[in-house]
Amino acid sequence: MILYCCLTSAINGLASLILALVVYLRRSRNDSTALFGWFAISVALWSFFYLFWQLAPGPREAELAGRLLTASAILIPVAYFHFVLRLLGSPRVLELRIGYALAVVFAGLSFSPLLVAGVAPKGGFPHWPVPGPIYPLYLLFFFYFVIATALMLVRGMGRAEGLERNQLRLVLLGTSIGFFGGSTNYFLWYNIPIPPIGNGLVAVYVWAVGYAIIRFRLMEVNLLAARWAAYAGLIALLSLTTPVIVAAIGLLPIAGVYEMNLVPVFF
Repeated sequence: MILYCCLTSAINGLASLILALVVYLRRSRNDSTALFGWFAISVALWSFFYLFWQLAPGPREAELAGRLLTASAILIPVAYFHFVLRLLGSPRVLELRIGYALAVVFAGLSFSPLLVAGVAPKGGFPHWPVPGPIYPLYLLFFFYFVIATALMLVRGMGRAEGLERNQLRLVLLGTSIGFFGGSTNYFLWYNIPIPPIGNGLVAVYVWAVGYAIIRFRLMEVNLLAARWAAYAGLIALLSLTTPVIVAAIGLLPIAGVYEMNLVPVFF
């Protein structure tokens, strides 16, 4: 499972970073395009800190990485909420401002025992984060914006027709799959014996919106540039798979994470 988390976090981060770079290099005047890039960067940050956490050689490094990935995760639902607001042309300015203000507060508290109390062995992982006393408030914040965004997309689909409805349906499907997969990371925080089996689905919702850009021209991104990004991303993912496996196998035993037995790593 540790090797699986290393691979999926690397893929999630790379997929998000490629799409974010394409969006920003395009320099589109479309607000929703730029906001999608901001959202993709927040996912990339969380994914790379997740990878560093899995490869941490000791509890001190793992705790720091855990705090950083928690701070990054706090930005994801608000950034996606912001993107969908612009995509649908919905105001809700006050709600958005409150969301960003709370995100900044929670991100700062990630570096205190109030949100992340430390790390401990859980579910076969040597350094899983331990929730602080206000962690339930963070979960409430996180899932509020996830659900609010999904409801906006559902209402938008009800008003849309034809191609636009297909666009929103794809975004909603990808969002549901991705957030469901990422949410499987929360069970072990409270010692619920469910591993983060859905971590590999996080890239799905980023690439679902990316496909909507390519297939439906959802935002003002050049079709050729978007296709180049998709092909480059696929090639990069395939070429990096073998080196990442080798690196994970080489580094994790040094950290004392698992023995050289690949069968229990995945189960």
